[in-house]
Amino acid sequence: MSFITQPLPSLSAWVHFYAHADLPVLQRTAVQLAKFAQDQDNISPREIVAVVVRDPLMTLKTLIWIGVLKAERMKLKKSLGLMGEIETVEAAIVMMGVAPFFSKFGTLETVENKLKEIPSARLGVLRVMARGVNAADYAGDWAAYRKDLDIQILIEAALLHDSVELLTWVFAPALALRLKEMRDKFPTMRSQEMQRQILGITLNELEVGLFKEWNLPSLVQRLSNELESLDPQVCNVALAAKIARHMANGSDDPALPDDFIMLGKLLNISPEVARQRIIQEKTKET
Repeated sequence: MSFITQPLPSLSAWVHFYAHADLPVLQRTAVQLAKFAQDQDNISPREIVAVVVRDPLMTLKTLIWIGVLKAERMKLKKSLGLMGEIETVEAAIVMMGVAPFFSKFGTLETVENKLKEIPSARLGVLRVMARGVNAADYAGDWAAYRKDLDIQILIEAALLHDSVELLTWVFAPALALRLKEMRDKFPTMRSQEMQRQILGITLNELEVGLFKEWNLPSLVQRLSNELESLDPQVCNVALAAKIARHMANGSDDPALPDDFIMLGKLLNISPEVARQRIIQEKTKET
């Protein structure tokens, strides 16, 4: 598949392109899952999940698979006794089984291969992925502190928060690089304004549209819609992604004090305690 080099004409065109693309994953993910596949009779769903949820693109592929299964919901309900919505990677693999997982994902394209001639795009993907993993760790920590009952879903939603930015690096690397250059040149400019100038749409608009098109779990879809920013769960996810992005610039990023105020309000703690909580989490990463 060729790369997108110019903005597509509409939001629906972007949604259609990404919805039908074969998403690559990290090479380390593909290698580890291939090893598991050779010994799948002795591999537990939890071992697979541990690999999948450290790779935002593999997590997304698995949740898209869930969306396809939802289209067959009535058949599944009759044959498997399926009750309720499958909402997480672990629930999907446990419910459907290890063998069907490897049957579905026996061959995986890798980011490293797809972008082998564009090192700047590979680096962009890795940076966004690292932020996603950090955001997932933050979201899980805060959800546990808040005694939220949907911790795993919030973790996966935070991991996927910047998934459309990932897809832009993968499928439209020239446009993604222009966005990065604009952010570096105009650090105070609103992200949505930059995105409209370069892509003709905002990444959040595209994410909401794509998640709906892919029929992702309903709570994951709701958590991706930042228009519902007063909802504590949405705030939990969006703020985790925001702080992960700012922390990637260093602990002296000028936006962090406001972030700590928002986190303090979410957790009902002081901004200073919120700051210490993030610094401690950062120490764990290193």
